[in-house]
Amino acid sequence: MAEPDWPRRRILFYKDAAAFQAGPRADDSGGRPIRLEQPDRMAKEHTTELLLDFGPDGRTLVPVVTQDAHTRDVLILAFVNKEAYDETRRSGYATYWSRSRNELWKKGLTSGDMLKVEEVRINCEQNSLVFLVTPQGRGACHAKQPDGAPYKSCYYRRVRDDGTLEDVVPPRR
Repeated sequence: MAEPDWPRRRILFYKDAAAFQAGPRADDSGGRPIRLEQPDRMAKEHTTELLLDFGPDGRTLVPVVTQDAHTRDVLILAFVNKEAYDETRRSGYATYWSRSRNELWKKGLTSGDMLKVEEVRINCEQNSLVFLVTPQGRGACHAKQPDGAPYKSCYYRRVRDDGTLEDVVPPRR
């Protein structure tokens, strides 16, 4: 097979973020970049080790899609930091970090609409989660229908072609 006639690029692999930020190192022969040790690029995808990164202080937020374990309906998109994740695992009930209130938020603690966590899943890159839950109350959303009952999901509206919103399921009266 003939070699391509276009210039070949040298692919560099960096051991960590600090090495990447420092840029390519030069070898002893004229400052050309050298190939660094290639990391196992699939480590997070195939390890049995939990590698969630909540940052050095535990405050980095990780998105969590919350789904009904039985219907698979998406109920909520929220965030957890290390404290919220640990509390979810300890208590067995969905606990998030409220970005608006800047505090721990155990879903349903005041409304009674708790979400019992049946399973926690993690994506391939270990940077987002899915909580599969069994709702313990009347709904999952803080928004209320005209009769005062919560919506079962925070995703109770769709965007029409003209950009306006309409209820997916008509609200109860």
